[in-house]
Amino acid sequence: MPCGNAGHFSSSTAPPRVCSGAARTLIAAIAIAAVLAGCGARHSSVKIKSYKDPYFPETYGVNFDECVFRTDAGGDYHLVALAIRQTEGGGEIRQYLDVHVYWKPVPGKTPSNPSTLDATLCYAIQSPSGVAIYRGSGFVYLKKRRWSDKLIGALESGSLRLDTQIGGTAEFIGDSTITGTLIARPDSNRAVDLMREIEILTGIESVE
Repeated sequence: MPCGNAGHFSSSTAPPRVCSGAARTLIAAIAIAAVLAGCGARHSSVKIKSYKDPYFPETYGVNFDECVFRTDAGGDYHLVALAIRQTEGGGEIRQYLDVHVYWKPVPGKTPSNPSTLDATLCYAIQSPSGVAIYRGSGFVYLKKRRWSDKLIGALESGSLRLDTQIGGTAEFIGDSTITGTLIARPDSNRAVDLMREIEILTGIESVE
């Protein structure tokens, strides 16, 4: 996993590792997000546990600046989140999470009641040196927030694996698990905009 102990929450202590300057910058920015991720359930946040080094798994947190959702023609939900952090050199690191929840109605269950749903995941990191795209799947419990139009998505048993690497962005996560809570406001237009930003990074140009 990444170098040093930046963002390291586990009790294990890994031996020192040598990193490139770009990797250190990326890890430092995400470590800041990890500190902010302790804000609790009032904010959208996830924890990513990396097994790139299976002997020394490390956990990193991401606290998102915004999270929105939309539904598509098939009734599926798309929860899309974005975190932006500045690097020491004045650059910008953008972290996206797109959770596509496949809605399977269960008798007696509605979005007002928790339901376990299959979901596909796309986690994208854009840094000044390039892009890394991770994809995977997981289970999501959806429910409407009381006295609000926001949607709460509890992500459990998620997994991620590197799918695309462009430029010099360090591949620092490897195979990993992901859990967390997304608190998304309804905004179809903003959700589509964020999904298109992700698709531009991956070279795909269509949003349903």
